[in-house]
Amino acid sequence: MANSRELVGKVAIVSEMPVKESTFGGFLGVLRTRRVIPLYILHLLTTSYARSSLIDAASQTTNIANISLGKLNPFLVPVPPISEQHRIVAKIDELMARCDELSELRTAQERARLSVHAAAIKRLLNIAEPDQHKRAQAFLAEHFGELYVVKENVAQLRKAILQLAVMGKLVPQDPTNQSASELLKEISEFRGNALKKGYLSESESKGQLRKQENQKLPENLPTLPRGWVWSTLMQCSLVVVDCHNKTAPYSSSGIVLLRTSNIRNGKILLDDVKYVSKEVFSRWAARVEPHPGDILITREAPMGEVCIVPAEPKVCMGQRMMLVRLVPETISPQFLLYSLRDPDLMDRVQDKPVGMTVQHLRVGGIETLLIPLPPISEQSRIVAKIEKLTSLCDSLEQKIDTTARKQIEVLTGLIQVQPPGEAARKAQRASRSKAEAIDLATYRANIGCYAFSKLATAQYFGRTAAAKVMYLAQAHIGLELDLKPEREAAGPLDTWIYDFEQQGQERQWFEVNEKPLVSGKTKMEYRCLSALSKQVAKAETLMSPNQKAEFDRLIYALADKKTEEVEIIATLFAVWNDFLIDGVEPTDEKIISDVRENWHERKARFTPQALGRWLDWLRRENFIPKGLLPRTVQQSKLSFG
Repeated sequence: MANSRELVGKVAIVSEMPVKESTFGGFLGVLRTRRVIPLYILHLLTTSYARSSLIDAASQTTNIANISLGKLNPFLVPVPPISEQHRIVAKIDELMARCDELSELRTAQERARLSVHAAAIKRLLNIAEPDQHKRAQAFLAEHFGELYVVKENVAQLRKAILQLAVMGKLVPQDPTNQSASELLKEISEFRGNALKKGYLSESESKGQLRKQENQKLPENLPTLPRGWVWSTLMQCSLVVVDCHNKTAPYSSSGIVLLRTSNIRNGKILLDDVKYVSKEVFSRWAARVEPHPGDILITREAPMGEVCIVPAEPKVCMGQRMMLVRLVPETISPQFLLYSLRDPDLMDRVQDKPVGMTVQHLRVGGIETLLIPLPPISEQSRIVAKIEKLTSLCDSLEQKIDTTARKQIEVLTGLIQVQPPGEAARKAQRASRSKAEAIDLATYRANIGCYAFSKLATAQYFGRTAAAKVMYLAQAHIGLELDLKPEREAAGPLDTWIYDFEQQGQERQWFEVNEKPLVSGKTKMEYRCLSALSKQVAKAETLMSPNQKAEFDRLIYALADKKTEEVEIIATLFAVWNDFLIDGVEPTDEKIISDVRENWHERKARFTPQALGRWLDWLRRENFIPKGLLPRTVQQSKLSFG
């Protein structure tokens, strides 16, 4: 009866007593039924309706949530005839047993699928035995549709593509191509001339020349395809330079500081960046200033992540990473990036990682990293092939997501004995009739008060988040609020929220306070007053049990989200929902493109990768649009001329 909020109201049934005499501990309550089957009550209390009601009834202190008997007793229990209770329990047990069987069967199928695929990939990578390699290719092609219906196999395929690329087995060799050994000669000559002239600085040039003299290849390296050659990273680069290994002091704006957390899966993530001033940048870039096309490699936290420095924005290299600069027109930066993303990269490290608690790469380990180098024209063909196959993998994963989504929709429809989406539309029509019965303004205000009562104490909750929650209350929950949301800079916005703030203050439902932020902006904060509780109670009567349970689930999911995160969630949902209203089943690319290009110019600051992660969050949390109104409209603009 008392615990953390999510544990309040959990139930179990005592089927047998382990000892002759026993009792129950603190924070527990005992329910003994009469003329009601205990198993029926058990199943009822595990429903979302019951869980939501019990959690709502709990009192929250700093460290613990508690539900008293006084609040538990009024809980309404639907009680069918005793014979129907038995039938309900029997049907639940039957269906749960079938679910267990299906789950076990699916687990066994997926385990077999993963095992078969792993064996095929292992043979595919066995280039020492060409017959096995060819048989594996034929097997994967023949069973492609069966094997690539789980994301784990697609992930393994991505790794195999990179492994085959560095083995020289992804594209055929062209005997007319200039050998990579000639490339190394060109690189050596160019580098030697540049360093002798003091490239970067006199001291840096001397250090680079000294290290070049110590570069050696181990004996008995694996045989490479015709025209390929082994090299160390320093031997095939212009310079390889370590970072300034101190934490840079941050600024509120300025030049982007790339930390190891900003480099993942071959890309730069700019959704959580820090900045440094020009003065700090000049000190941290004293050895080398990152240029577009340079490659960065992390040495720790985690080690081995790589990216290419973009043309924009200008970046400062953080600690625990190194920079690789190539000689122009000798090695493709994109090829080297893929080579460094090889899953077996650690096998090519001569100076292995060390560290008591955190594995990291030595500076020398990166400098002497072994690189299998093909001719320049073959590098281009390899990059093109990888990108084509990577696009195929993206399509496979999207197809898997779409299939899973459709399965959920079909299952939901079967459970409710209704076509997908019909339940939501019925709920929306029901809420519309209630809104009409008490007048729209009162209905809106009651629902708004309910949301404020749940979220006013949340750390990041303010006007922006409030507007988004009310939009989702209509577009996702189906409450007929008759909002007219515009595509505003911070997401879907109906200006009703301003009127509601004024109404809430006048009726003494809550206080509105303007809080200045460090950024110079302000945030609206709300403090609930005692008169709010009456409006909240009215709101609860205006929602169906399913609507209230889903609204609560949405509120709890958003409660700990920062303002910008709520903005992203609501905007992605709105764009996706607008497509469905228009009769279009959008791809992720369409949704992301519409957010960044057609919503508002400020949305371009969110990277496709960041938006993709929040789309995954919407699916994972099962906040899937159903094409319910309202549709967002473009913000009105003044035009002259």
